[in-house]
Amino acid sequence: MVCDWRGDTTVNIPNIFNRTLMESPQPKWGLFKWVPQIAVICLGLNDFSGLKDKEEKCPKRKRHFFVQEYHKFIQRLRNIYPGVKILAVAAFPEWIRKYIRQVVDEEKEHGGYDIFYGTFDEFPGGYVANGHPTVETHRKMAEQIIQTMEQAKLFPQEKE
Repeated sequence: MVCDWRGDTTVNIPNIFNRTLMESPQPKWGLFKWVPQIAVICLGLNDFSGLKDKEEKCPKRKRHFFVQEYHKFIQRLRNIYPGVKILAVAAFPEWIRKYIRQVVDEEKEHGGYDIFYGTFDEFPGGYVANGHPTVETHRKMAEQIIQTMEQAKLFPQEKE
């Protein structure tokens, strides 16, 4: 959301959201050519790594920065895609779950009933290359996210 795993704040999804290719500013993605019914945001693992200090804690000002930027990104999605339902997914670290839950709760407190909260667990042994999920781990994560979407009735209802 706000930085890469090293803490570089120039490398974040809001800065590259409109790109077709992550590493290139051109061509731009046609944001309005296709309008989603559901937007799933699953960010925070790199933020957690990049914002924490040497004691593995995230200072209050950095937590506040993360939360505020998350709110801004949600508003940006709403502006681009009016009426979209938003699922904010938090990975397994408690830090991420706490602050993404806070964002969702604050959004709802301010009338944002289009936003929902979901999580996925850690799957021991299911990661390679410095913590990247294997295909099997991706499948397990997807199953948990789909279950959340079904429980929240986020999938479009089929017409009879």
